[in-house]
Amino acid sequence: MSNRALRIIFLLAVVSTVLMFATQYFWVKNAYNLEKKLFSSQVTIALKNVAVQLLRMNNNNSPVDSIVNKVSDRYYTVQVNDKIDSTVLEPLLKRELLAQQIKTDFEYSVYDCESENMKYGRYVSFSKNDKPDDIIPTVFPKNKKE
Repeated sequence: MSNRALRIIFLLAVVSTVLMFATQYFWVKNAYNLEKKLFSSQVTIALKNVAVQLLRMNNNNSPVDSIVNKVSDRYYTVQVNDKIDSTVLEPLLKRELLAQQIKTDFEYSVYDCESENMKYGRYVSFSKNDKPDDIIPTVFPKNKKE
């Protein structure tokens, strides 16, 4: 083989390697973005379900269309504008996140707008064996006055 043929083969090998890495980067980046969107939509659905359940417990029929607000990739706010039972909130959050197949540890807190203070908060971690059906909040429906 001539020197010129070796250079052409080497150049083609370098170009094909660069194109292969560029293609891999493109697909990995797209897969990551897709996973991020999926995570975001699953968290939004779970938080909306929790808010709906909290409002139902208080016999509140407020609209829940824009109740969940995504502040950043992993920071969400939910404006319930009603009383929140702290003994029910954590099991509801865990159950709804597990129902969306999310086992990411999380931290939550409740902010009281009237007093402008943080009422409480907690860090929650999942175990590998947690299942949505295993987590049942102790919720007793309020009796309606007749």
